[in-house]
Amino acid sequence: MNDRLCLPLYALCAGILIAACTAPDAHAQYSWAAQMRAEIQTVIDEHDSGGTWSALVVNLETGEAVVDHRGTASMIPASTVKVLTSATALDLLGPDFRYQTILTSTGPVRDGCITGDVILHGSGDPSLGTASATAGLFSNWAQGLAQAGIRCITGNVVGDDSRFDAPGMGPGWSWDDASYAYAAQHSALSYHGNVIDIAIGAPARAEAPQVRWWPDSTSYVTISQQLQRAPAGSALSRSYRRLRGQNVVELEGTIPTGRSTRFQVTVDNPTVFAAYLFNEALQRAGVRVAGQATSWRLLDTPPAVHDTLTSVYSPRLARLVREMNTESNNLYAEQLVHTLGAVAHGDSLRAESTRARGVHLVRDLIVRAGGNPTRQRLVDGSGLSRYNLISAQALVRVLAYMHEHPNPDVRRAFLQSLPVGGENGTLEYRYQRAAARGNVRAKTGTLSNNSSLAGYVTSFEGTPFAFALMANNHVGSTRPLRAIQDQIVNILAEYPR
Repeated sequence: MNDRLCLPLYALCAGILIAACTAPDAHAQYSWAAQMRAEIQTVIDEHDSGGTWSALVVNLETGEAVVDHRGTASMIPASTVKVLTSATALDLLGPDFRYQTILTSTGPVRDGCITGDVILHGSGDPSLGTASATAGLFSNWAQGLAQAGIRCITGNVVGDDSRFDAPGMGPGWSWDDASYAYAAQHSALSYHGNVIDIAIGAPARAEAPQVRWWPDSTSYVTISQQLQRAPAGSALSRSYRRLRGQNVVELEGTIPTGRSTRFQVTVDNPTVFAAYLFNEALQRAGVRVAGQATSWRLLDTPPAVHDTLTSVYSPRLARLVREMNTESNNLYAEQLVHTLGAVAHGDSLRAESTRARGVHLVRDLIVRAGGNPTRQRLVDGSGLSRYNLISAQALVRVLAYMHEHPNPDVRRAFLQSLPVGGENGTLEYRYQRAAARGNVRAKTGTLSNNSSLAGYVTSFEGTPFAFALMANNHVGSTRPLRAIQDQIVNILAEYPR
């Protein structure tokens, strides 16, 4: 009898012992999760500047929403839209996709002359003229033609941007941003980021401040300046603007002796800009052009191709997306959303513009990832428009979708495109001495009075989180909003203890 009671009694004692050991762990797990939620909610609640917060944090192992503060609210996302654009591009085009830019002629070569036009056919490459492989592309092409015995071109240098809608800015972009590089116009034929680089210096040997610009001091732009020299050691001041609808750049300011400054200004009609730069390169190489630099849109009839002269491919899409997200490059994002509309749209969308088709595909990805399409409004690929409305839920659902993407190359390219806290891109100077340094990978988003952050962070013990933290309509600097985002991300990185 005692032997028969021994085993159940032992089992009972063991069960009590196991329960005694495991119960505190379960309680601790509950406690840290609840405490984390409370801490994050307190961080959000303590900041009051009259604006609105939305925050969603999801445990990627369990799918549980660890924090949900108005997660389905429609918010202005700013550049976190690039999360959606890059995810869609990698998902539909693949990380090995490349653009091709082609140079053709409309007539044969006779007596060292191309009889007809030469045409630059753009396919949307945002890196043309900026990537290391194409920085001197037009000069190289022009010299190649000269070395092949071409002495003249009887027609025009034509820019073909027909793959996209007409060059321009995105809907809802602020008109007073038009001079600045972050608002460069898009075009299927883009070169040098559709900007010029301007350098101003006041060397001691010169009587007045000196102005230089690139590419190659092009005469496509006119520089109008009212600059003054100031004594060495005084404050440097400068302002600039490009006159609307023109390529006249006005400079004003005071440059101290021995000081210099450098910045970028957009150009109007980047298609003609590219054709103009190639025309100038041809002239420098000794190839005479009888016609002018123009766009196929300005011609009575589109030119017919006779010969293909040369071509160049862009870097892989994985590299372009990394540039777009790490540096928050708006031009790259706009070129990509138009590319989606031109390349990956399908027959059912042919009646729409390339921008509208591309945006349609981004919305499709949100739906496939489990987001609610009725809470989203998208009009561009970069997030520069205030017409955009996206929920934290949509961003987190897409982040979760890409985290589990069936193609490991797509998954890797997307993750590596995001800036790393304390290390590079728009997060280089955040999380310098914080738990999330080298851990958080996230896309920033900033417009006046609005700030967002969306990405991934791993907890102290290895739990992966996807998060979106969005603040809208806050008065004053966005710096306090970024500080709150960083607090929240560091809380996630530190738990569980």
